[in-house]
Amino acid sequence: MENLRASTGNGPTNLSGLETLHIVHVLEQVVRGYLCGSNTKTWGNHVFQYRGIKNEDNVLTYFYRFEFQQRGTVHLHMLVWLKNANVIKKNAIKADIPWVKLELAERVVDLQKSDKSSLNMSDNPNLVTTVNGHEYFNFCHPTEASALNLHAYISTLIPSLKCRMDVQSANANGMLLKYAASYVTKWHDAFDDDALFSVHVGPYEAAYRHLRGLRPLEPEMWLSLSSKKVSWSKSRTKKIAVPVPGSVQTESHKYCKCAKEHESLSFKEWLREFDDKPKKPKRYKDNNTLVGMQMRSAFSDVYFYRLDHA
Repeated sequence: MENLRASTGNGPTNLSGLETLHIVHVLEQVVRGYLCGSNTKTWGNHVFQYRGIKNEDNVLTYFYRFEFQQRGTVHLHMLVWLKNANVIKKNAIKADIPWVKLELAERVVDLQKSDKSSLNMSDNPNLVTTVNGHEYFNFCHPTEASALNLHAYISTLIPSLKCRMDVQSANANGMLLKYAASYVTKWHDAFDDDALFSVHVGPYEAAYRHLRGLRPLEPEMWLSLSSKKVSWSKSRTKKIAVPVPGSVQTESHKYCKCAKEHESLSFKEWLREFDDKPKKPKRYKDNNTLVGMQMRSAFSDVYFYRLDHA
């Protein structure tokens, strides 16, 4: 093995491509399987599906996205919508120091302490409370943990993943707005929207501006070139460009011809509720659909399209 490393020049921690894809694969399996139970029907003891009823999902849907630190390391952000927070594996989610397991406690202190506080101090056991119809998971966060600004974590994952976690609980709208404002809407994402959809930017110019703005390191380039998805959702997903007057677009034409009883639906609502692939669109049995609308750039001519009437 030593001879092989010497001849290739690559040690076990210098293979950014293989390491990145391996970490991505492990995280995928953890969040889909161990946390949400969406990759197997035979194993029922998941963190968010704990004590669940057979053939009944406690996880309404989830969304996750891989991102990269400035130093190039991959990590994952995830949102999970639950039907009932009371049936999750509450004893696995902690925000205290588990001194009864010394090795785990040392690992938690090393990984979970922070410069910024994120939880209220509480000596009460983990419990779920309901406020204005929304369920909140309240963490046991005693004085010593609060002094270290200890972030909440999943105790069963710390020993194997050996990475920092930050588990948060909020109502659906609050957490989604927080995620969209602090993680998704970033400068380099907005830059892509402005530049890449312009009709005056060629492939070379688009790639050059994208790389100059984003400045990805090798691990991020590996993930972009692989078959792994940068983001994923349990829900059915659709991506569509916002139609403009005069454009030929199958979806919008079908929407305009929908039945009278569906005329009150907006285009986005119609896309969520109907399968637009058949010649005659059919309503989904469930409305669990995410629709991504690609907006038009102000750099594109069609942004200022105006239909003049005679």
